[in-house]
Amino acid sequence: MTIDIDKRGRKNNREVILDAATELAAEIGIKTLTLQSVADRAGVSKGGLLYHFPSKMSLLKGLIVRYVDQVKTQSLAEVGTSADTMRQLLRSRIEHEREHDNREAACGMLAVIAEEPELLEPIRDHHNWLWQQSKQSSEPFALLLPWLAIEGLMFLELLGASPLSETEREATIDRILHLVPSGVFAADGVAE
Repeated sequence: MTIDIDKRGRKNNREVILDAATELAAEIGIKTLTLQSVADRAGVSKGGLLYHFPSKMSLLKGLIVRYVDQVKTQSLAEVGTSADTMRQLLRSRIEHEREHDNREAACGMLAVIAEEPELLEPIRDHHNWLWQQSKQSSEPFALLLPWLAIEGLMFLELLGASPLSETEREATIDRILHLVPSGVFAADGVAE
């Protein structure tokens, strides 16, 4: 994802607004977030905010799209492109889950998505992209199992339903990493 920078080295207003909305969502929650509070935090007029995001729904969708784009961009930057990119992307995703605790922000998004299911579209598109990438390997289901396992663990944590202690969580993530095939997959789908 590219962040637009003006001639003086500043982010464009759209990015500043999304940054402000992200900060406020973490502080006060998405449900209580208002367009005026975001405009105030971003230092733009409400009209300036409405130019980029005509409704709270479009702002929330912008947050989700940016988050998905950042995850994809970060993952691709970490692994580059190669015949076994999907295996590396999966390993990166699992390690990211180990190292980052995004549960609070994700819980807020989950609450909003429950009320506004159309906000799932960017996430659904991302998962469809991941599955299409996985199908390029010689063993797509070997990649699917650890992917579903880490997503399932994350979802249980989002719901506050995970029975695992921190030590058990670490051990589980280690086991999920061991599920990722270690072989390198050729681009044409034949294992090397």
